[in-house]
Amino acid sequence: MPPPALVIPAAVLAWVRTKSSDGEVRDIRPTFGGFSNLTFFATLRQPDDARDVTVVVKAASASDKRADVAREALILPLLAESNLPVPIIRAHMVLEDWTVSLIDVVEGEPGLSLVQTREPSDLRAHGEILGRLLRMVHSAAPPPVSDATLDLAARADEVALAVSGADLPADVAKELLEALAHPAVRRGLALVHGDFGFHNTLWRSTPAGRVRLTALLDWEWAGWGNPLVDLAWLWWTLKFRLAPAVTLEAAIDGYRTEAVRAIGWEPDAVRALVRAQMAQVVVRTPPGSPPRAEWLRRIENVASLAVPAL
Repeated sequence: MPPPALVIPAAVLAWVRTKSSDGEVRDIRPTFGGFSNLTFFATLRQPDDARDVTVVVKAASASDKRADVAREALILPLLAESNLPVPIIRAHMVLEDWTVSLIDVVEGEPGLSLVQTREPSDLRAHGEILGRLLRMVHSAAPPPVSDATLDLAARADEVALAVSGADLPADVAKELLEALAHPAVRRGLALVHGDFGFHNTLWRSTPAGRVRLTALLDWEWAGWGNPLVDLAWLWWTLKFRLAPAVTLEAAIDGYRTEAVRAIGWEPDAVRALVRAQMAQVVVRTPPGSPPRAEWLRRIENVASLAVPAL
């Protein structure tokens, strides 16, 4: 049975049970992270005496989060044949009040814990690997899908409408609308992860002492657009978590500095893309709530952050 702090809706649990050969779900427990969805681990019995499988159950009930879960379920199968370290989606279902995915568990240490505990010298290797991975993402070419939810420019238009209708301070709304209208938001046709950073990675050390990235997780905001989105967001997440400067330097080295320059790295564009990403979050927060206040603080803080020259 799930622990008391983890409340699973009956409809979600009933559907998950249909994916277990004996109709039972075992070892239910919370995941590390998963703050914006209902997420939990579950172990399912497989037929024909195959080994049990542990999955992450990701479920959402709010309309915007349901769209996110559905978008990831669209993207992951497209990437299944690529060389990218992406998890396998086992099942997906749209229920009456919930959208739910079952995603196979990938073993590894959460990248967020690495940033918080490792020495700068250790993070250089991780940063270089992360940069090389991001360039692979932007070079990937899964079959195009005719779906407006994968068009980052169209998504920015939707967010701009939400910003205009949200109860935000006038100066913040103006700043976000200007960011969403920035030319950088309309540029590029690369595959973009959308929430790229250490917080969505898993890692493992090999017996020889080498570092290996085992998974890039949470493709809910993925789509086609400007690859600078991912680099800008990586820059901000590292700044926000007070990561050593060497971490971003190593990531840019791994991506290749000249390639970062070529896609338009410059302070105005980087800050605009970060604010555009933040706009997607702040419009989902209830007016007057602590999350709304925190994201307003983060938006205001972007102006004071120095974007490194390359």
